[in-house]
Amino acid sequence: MPDQIDDLILQMQHLEAQARASQAARAAGERAARQKTRAQQMAAAAQEELAAAEKEQAEGEASEQRARAPGLAPLEAADLLVEGKRRAQDGKSRALKARARLNFALDQMDAAERLEWDALQADARASAHGQLEASGEDSARAPSAAPGAPGNSANGTGDGGPA
Repeated sequence: MPDQIDDLILQMQHLEAQARASQAARAAGERAARQKTRAQQMAAAAQEELAAAEKEQAEGEASEQRARAPGLAPLEAADLLVEGKRRAQDGKSRALKARARLNFALDQMDAAERLEWDALQADARASAHGQLEASGEDSARAPSAAPGAPGNSANGTGDGGPA
């Protein structure tokens, strides 16, 4: 009779750990999907901004070159040179900011991939607990395992095995 009770307690612990791991996997998967979507949108916007900034910078540098070309009126050349320098500098600073946003978006995508990996591991833990519960495989260890000891799902890790 005590063995049956221990087996039932162990099955309940596996079911509880399986439910916890399934819930963690689902939540991590949803977080990862949201974060990845936001990061992709941010990266696309940053790439567009970067392209526009680099184009503006190139146009400004081209204006500077035209201003230095011979045969242009001095006042017109001075205006063209000043405007070209301003556009090139503005484009350069916008490109720098766009690259920083793009790098941030790429870092966020890496973080989303790590979350997806965590969700996959949590799903694997849930599956393992489901298999252990169904097979009753570690019922021989149940009486000797103390609560909170490695190998017991009550240890707080929720994985039923050594951390």
